Amino acid sequence: MAEGADPSTYEELERLRDDLTAARQQQAATSEILTALGRSASDLDAILGTVVESAQRLCRADVAQIHLLAGDQLRLARSAGSSQEVIDYMVSNPVDGDRSSLIGRVALSGRTQQITDVLADPDYGRLDLQRLAGLRTTLGVPMLLDDELVGVLLVWRTEVAPFDDRAAELLTAFASQASIALRSVDLVRAVEARSD
Repeated sequence: MAEGADPSTYEELERLRDDLTAARQQQAATSEILTALGRSASDLDAILGTVVESAQRLCRADVAQIHLLAGDQLRLARSAGSSQEVIDYMVSNPVDGDRSSLIGRVALSGRTQQITDVLADPDYGRLDLQRLAGLRTTLGVPMLLDDELVGVLLVWRTEVAPFDDRAAELLTAFASQASIALRSVDLVRAVEARSD
């Protein structure tokens, strides 16, 4: 800081630089997702992979996952940052839409939710997953199509470190993009089925 400069001006400049950097990163991630969608609108796995990788990186999370609604359960569709053991366990043990997990809470409420520390949350019941994956702080947002829940995008950290509002906004944007991708894939598949 220059001699005689107002510290609040310097702090404001730093905040604006951080905001600009975050906006550029979000724009780049959005571009990656749109490029993946444009490259192959029917390759849902690749598109969702781009979404979770971007969410993990930009939210500074250890893990990012997409769980899609299948009946009364939410099934793991894509993951970034998880070990194969955790992925296999979650595929074999889908999440119920109830308050025992953050995913279930987001599904029930249709709103963004965060658990600062799953070990301090009296309603958290997925201690099996917590022991295996080591998750502590988790943030989830609903994936909606025409106000109907189709899935949940979530991120977690293996230490108690709450996600800020910027992370929640990013995750919401990524959830919207993943929902659009689901709709696009459905439309492409419907057109292909008619063509056949």
